[in-house]
Amino acid sequence: MAERTGYAPERITAEHREAVARSKELLANGKTFREVTREDVWRRSEDQYEGNHWSRMELEDPTADLITINVSFSTVNTIIPYITSEDPRFLVEPFSADATAKNARLQQAALNRIWRRIAGRDATRDAAEDYLIYGDGYAKATWSIIERVLEDGSIEETVEIYVDAISPWDVWIDPFSQGVSDARWVAQRVLRTRREMEQDPDIDQALLDDLPWGGWRGDDDDTDRAESATDRTSEQWVEIFEFYDRIDRALYVFTDNVEQPLRVVEEIDCPIFQLANYRITKSPYHMGELEQLWPMQQELNKTRSQLITHRRRNIGKYFYRKGALDNDGIQALQSPIVAEAIEVLGDLPLDSVVRPAQLAALAPEAYNSADTAIRDVYELSGVNEYLRGATPEIRRTATEASIIEGASNVKTRAKLDDVERMVRSVGEYILAIMEEVYPESEGDELGLFLTGPEAQQIARMDGMEQADALAAQGGLPDEVAALMGEATDVDGLQIDIGADIFVGRYQVEVEQGSTEMRNPVFKEQKYREMATNLVSMGPALQQMGVQINVRKVLELWFEAAGVADVEGMFEAAQVPAALPPAEAIPGGGGGDGMPGMPNIAGVGAPVDAPLTAANTGAMLPA
Repeated sequence: MAERTGYAPERITAEHREAVARSKELLANGKTFREVTREDVWRRSEDQYEGNHWSRMELEDPTADLITINVSFSTVNTIIPYITSEDPRFLVEPFSADATAKNARLQQAALNRIWRRIAGRDATRDAAEDYLIYGDGYAKATWSIIERVLEDGSIEETVEIYVDAISPWDVWIDPFSQGVSDARWVAQRVLRTRREMEQDPDIDQALLDDLPWGGWRGDDDDTDRAESATDRTSEQWVEIFEFYDRIDRALYVFTDNVEQPLRVVEEIDCPIFQLANYRITKSPYHMGELEQLWPMQQELNKTRSQLITHRRRNIGKYFYRKGALDNDGIQALQSPIVAEAIEVLGDLPLDSVVRPAQLAALAPEAYNSADTAIRDVYELSGVNEYLRGATPEIRRTATEASIIEGASNVKTRAKLDDVERMVRSVGEYILAIMEEVYPESEGDELGLFLTGPEAQQIARMDGMEQADALAAQGGLPDEVAALMGEATDVDGLQIDIGADIFVGRYQVEVEQGSTEMRNPVFKEQKYREMATNLVSMGPALQQMGVQINVRKVLELWFEAAGVADVEGMFEAAQVPAALPPAEAIPGGGGGDGMPGMPNIAGVGAPVDAPLTAANTGAMLPA
């Protein structure tokens, strides 16, 4: 987590103190609203996900066999890999007249590289897990300027960008909103150690002794231990609140018992982004996947527990007349040995000495109720056996299976859209940070070294610019073509992130489905079919003026197939040397005596017969 958010704070004034007092009142109302409406459901969802499904009263029954079939856990962890298993591919497009395609590609390459370097996928996955359990996941994008010592001993300032997932328990939203997008304010609770506060140059050190210091986190219920920890300053921490006023675009940092703000930052946008699940009317919070599954989860647990308990209790019991059996006879009655003889004392009829106890049988419907509960879970959650990778008990036709799978894909596609929208917003914020602080940084690592398609694409744009300038100056076509070839024949490209690449306005998008993970076999088959179809339609599309980037399609196919070196599959075509004129070739005359025309009569089929015999556009057989 970045130690500093935003820019250097302004001087604390009386207006700032009034704003902090107003912020504390709004935050108190927000805390009350969430505590009343959502926090009990959140605690139940946590227990539901972790498998703590039985109440204390039920656990106190020593004769009960309590079974937990945690379909809630499997539901969450079935969806997660489908929506967060890959890094997103950001797309940056020009959005104003002074923006250029080349600068857009440079920003795009830098944004994708930075996202991978800061492990943005980890934050996205954590936020998505909260999104499924609680109904809301949160990500926060921040930055800080750090000092780095170089090899020569000099010090330079560099910028570090962070993307972190925030616990829903640490975020409060304006209750008179539908979420972060239209909230008037958003607040976050941050726990910071005393050492971090002492090293923060933006904190008034004179206020540190007045802060409500406590012991280490997790000792809130252990009063004695927490109080003893306050004597050890290295283990002290304080609970502070970052209150983002989205109307005035200001940040107020404060604690509960200190009236003066610890920091005030003006002209700042809220860096907290919400990943929202099912909407709840008149609430800024949303419903998770587990909330509606709780009744079916209870039914499934109780049904399976009843079956297990009945099996354990369904053991043969016998009534016997007292005094008719001695100890050896009783032990023989309880013995597992087959055909063991039991001696009966007296002359009573055997039917009146030993009689098996008739136990109540469990209704046959009880064995089917568990399957019914599971089907209800599938229907309500939309995560059926096909998504879970299980083999369905009922055999279905291919048409039925494809319909069910298609409906399941719609469910995961909707979740994927939610993730991509949040990632897009975070990407826009990171790009704004880069535009603001990167050109002012002294860090050498702000230069990026690109390889592969990114480098070739940008080099091609540079080559086109140079070729156009040469042609405008009257360059010959051969010179223009040679310059274009030299500019695009690159293996790597070094770029610098300067202020010039941010000229104009740009729009950030996320490539659809880029964070999705699918069955690799199915994915490879899909791209193979797409490549085959596009190649076969090539001639028809060329007649319509449509150009196909066949190499891109093949790259997707090879990547899905697991080819390690995709670039090694492609090599630049070698330009053949120019042939001399036909009349200069000795014996070049032929045919009907016409000079300069080669004689190919009698050779057999024309040399281009394999290409013209079936001109379908498909590749020739090997």
